[in-house]
Amino acid sequence: MAVNNVPAELAPVVVRRESASTRPLFAGNAASQTTSLPATIVSASTAATVSAFRPSVTSARLAGPGDPYVTTRVESKRAGEIQVLQQAGRDATKVSTTLQTADAALKLVEEKLTRMDELADDAAAPDLSNVQRAVLNQEFVDLRATIDTIAGAAELSGAAVLDGANSFVATSIGSNIQTGDGIQALTFDSRAGDDYVSDGDTIALSFSSATKLFTAINLTTGLSATSEVGTAAPATGETSDIVIGEFGLSVQLNDQFSTSTDITANNRFQVSGSASSLDLNVRIGTSTAARSDEIAVAVARARVATLSQPLQHDNILSAAGAARAVVNVVSAQDALAQMRTDVGNGITRVGTAAAGLETGITNLQSANATLADLASVADAVQGALHDVVAEAATALLNKVDQVSSIRAQVTSLANLEGLNGLKPVASMVPSGTSDDAGVESGTSAPSLSPHIDEPQAPPSEAEK
Repeated sequence: MAVNNVPAELAPVVVRRESASTRPLFAGNAASQTTSLPATIVSASTAATVSAFRPSVTSARLAGPGDPYVTTRVESKRAGEIQVLQQAGRDATKVSTTLQTADAALKLVEEKLTRMDELADDAAAPDLSNVQRAVLNQEFVDLRATIDTIAGAAELSGAAVLDGANSFVATSIGSNIQTGDGIQALTFDSRAGDDYVSDGDTIALSFSSATKLFTAINLTTGLSATSEVGTAAPATGETSDIVIGEFGLSVQLNDQFSTSTDITANNRFQVSGSASSLDLNVRIGTSTAARSDEIAVAVARARVATLSQPLQHDNILSAAGAARAVVNVVSAQDALAQMRTDVGNGITRVGTAAAGLETGITNLQSANATLADLASVADAVQGALHDVVAEAATALLNKVDQVSSIRAQVTSLANLEGLNGLKPVASMVPSGTSDDAGVESGTSAPSLSPHIDEPQAPPSEAEK
């Protein structure tokens, strides 16, 4: 059969383009068409989602395990502990100062007792006259009063140091010692206590218009004392105080008081309250439990009645009285020595505690500084790690972008006609030719000319 008057055996091979849906593939092209993309290649929508992650990777801090929050809590807790210890340190300083003030005052009291002991020894000599003993006794009495004055005057920031504390008040006051009779108030100061004043005692307060003096008598113990100076009526609208030192009692008068009227009846009142030593507590730790992390130091009252109760009534006007006074002065000296020992121990304990507090504060501050340094280092490490991860993530995203671009190119090429495989038209290939045999035998298909759609030139005269 001839085509266009060309013998069939000499007819050119004509190749047709076929649609993608009907064309079969050459073996070589089939492999490239059935092979899927690598698993790391994502779809276009997924790539877009991953690309949207790019700003957060390159600009946002990678989340850590919560270390900054833990660090902040630890620093806050330690800061609170430091504040507690600093306050305890200030308290320890105040207590130490108080104890040193007490010790200085006790040293003065010791000096007075030493001199009283010397006077009592001198007065006990049998060859002294009564006049000589009277002179010695006057100094003895003055020194005894000075001891109480020192105890009352030893104060720090307005607080009594060697006078302890008391809560004595006057109750059940008789009708002739009330406001209408010119007596505005009855108050006890830090000197109250010992055998002159105690809880439950009954005291009678009288006034003599002849001597202008008030007298207080403890009806329970029988002890009595007289006001220090004569009394004068206050001016209109004013008040004045009369003091009975041994009782620690102040009588406040108003302008209705009359110095010409005696007070001898309905003049009793009751005493309620107590006297105690000065208790000083120093916190040495951060515990809030009662009596925990504390040092307790007590400073006893340093009045004569506390040091030696009989000594407050002694005199050395006779040899026998002087002998008794010697014994009582020695007793007071022993009591005072114990007080000084207790105060000295307190100073040592509080000083040690203060040093420990200072060390604790320094250690906590150092620990906080170290923690802050470690947090800074950890933050720097985390920042470096963030940069490394961000760089790796950015590189990965760039790879995703490249693969997505390649995929798009492959898809575009796959949509072009005739580039996924070519097939010769079997009916147009002469039978029995070497080409046909090659195809049937499974040999490689002949290579195609780029101009596959153009007919070949007719044979020459010689070839015919």
